Amino acid sequence: MNELAINIIPIIISTFAIILSLLSLIISYRRLKTDKKRLENTSKSSQEALNMAKEANFLAVKATDNIMASSEKKLRAMLNNAISEITNAAIDLEDFKKSRPNEDSSLRKKVLNAKIEAWLNIYENACNLYLTGNVNRERFKKNYKSEIENLIKNSKIRKNYFDPFSSKYENILSVFKEWNPPN
Repeated sequence: MNELAINIIPIIISTFAIILSLLSLIISYRRLKTDKKRLENTSKSSQEALNMAKEANFLAVKATDNIMASSEKKLRAMLNNAISEITNAAIDLEDFKKSRPNEDSSLRKKVLNAKIEAWLNIYENACNLYLTGNVNRERFKKNYKSEIENLIKNSKIRKNYFDPFSSKYENILSVFKEWNPPN
């Protein structure tokens, strides 16, 4: 019996080791499946989060573009209104000169000049928005390049408002120089 017990004990121990190995294998396999599902869920969640972030970014860009477009429309309306006011002031000045040629028209000239300065101030503010990136730069250049060039190139306006050393319209001059660099 001694010999039989000695031969059976290693078999029992080996069988027990095999059973433990199989249990360990089964547990490892289940953990692997669970980890794989978690990884897939994490991957899906990460992808969903990435897609949500992309969508949020797209909406933010679109909202910013809409805000910029709205600002540009308001800017155009302000400029049109200022031009209308200048036209009315110029007509008023001319009518006054015709109807009262001997009377002083300096007050009406001051009103006209104030309207012109208000108009230029709108351009100055618009150019500031351009320089600081608060409007769509490409669209702004497309819409205002010729207008700003005409402002600077108009001899009467240039003489009175765009002296390179004393002009208070630095943003307009900066934008003009950016768009028209010296050769």
